[in-house]
Amino acid sequence: MIGQPAGRPPRRVTDVVEDVVAWVLTGAVLMVVAAAVLAGTTVHAQAAEQAREESAGRTAVRGVLLEDVPATSLDDGYQPPVDAGVRWTGPDGASRTGVVEVSGPAPAGSAATVWLDASGAVVDPPRTAFEAVAAGILAGLCVLGAGAGVLAAVWMLAREAVGRANARRWTREWAQVEPRWSGR
Repeated sequence: MIGQPAGRPPRRVTDVVEDVVAWVLTGAVLMVVAAAVLAGTTVHAQAAEQAREESAGRTAVRGVLLEDVPATSLDDGYQPPVDAGVRWTGPDGASRTGVVEVSGPAPAGSAATVWLDASGAVVDPPRTAFEAVAAGILAGLCVLGAGAGVLAAVWMLAREAVGRANARRWTREWAQVEPRWSGR
């Protein structure tokens, strides 16, 4: 073949195509990894900032359960929080009641934490640093998984195309060689 180093067996065009695709996909893998890291750090930064804002704008106050909170347990032992009536003193000093999520079991009269915003309305607890990290990791893994899936599909399609091209070439070559080889 043209441009073939001496002593090296000739390469098929499909071998060169396969090598080029492999190198391009190797470069694409590096770009996918960079995109995954960028996505993860961006999502983490946004979630951490949101957690800081929520922490600054929310206040935890002590409340008292108005009802018994039963123990609810899933098959794996996890006890999800349940909604329960709670009484607390608002920022204005007035007694208030409402429904908040509480982990059970707990009898009526037990202490419960109630999160309030600046207006005194009940809100969810602020996000934590752990949740920000988890969101960043999840975003990075999603980008990595999607990118890996696309690149794997491209590789499989390229291998399929190369395999078919080689099979057609071998069929043509066999049609020429077989009569001489079999003596026909």
